[in-house]
Amino acid sequence: MSGQPGPHLALVLTLGVALLVAMAMAGLNAIFGPRNRGRIHRDIFECGNPPRGSARERYPVKYYLVALFFLVFDVEVVFLIPWAVSYRSFLQDPSMAWLAVAEILFFLAMLILALVFVWRARALEWE
Repeated sequence: MSGQPGPHLALVLTLGVALLVAMAMAGLNAIFGPRNRGRIHRDIFECGNPPRGSARERYPVKYYLVALFFLVFDVEVVFLIPWAVSYRSFLQDPSMAWLAVAEILFFLAMLILALVFVWRARALEWE
């Protein structure tokens, strides 16, 4: 051994400090936390509104479609980030810069066409 700390010492110390902080917070809450649990504390709380209706209520399929469309468009827009990061390297060669711009315009055109299709299919309407 050369007297150097092990390569995993930082990880072990970080996990130890995290565990110590979590236990300290739980212990302090048990000591200093409120003890009186009344009816209000046991009530269901949702966005500050009293609950109404059944918890077993069915959601319309439109809700899931909108969520799915959001995820699809959100993930597709995430692909713009690597393109934006690598665009500066494309500027070194003018023909590559035009190719990169053409690719992103095609990608955005596909996104816009998909959005128009979803809009015209009335998939984004609730009623």
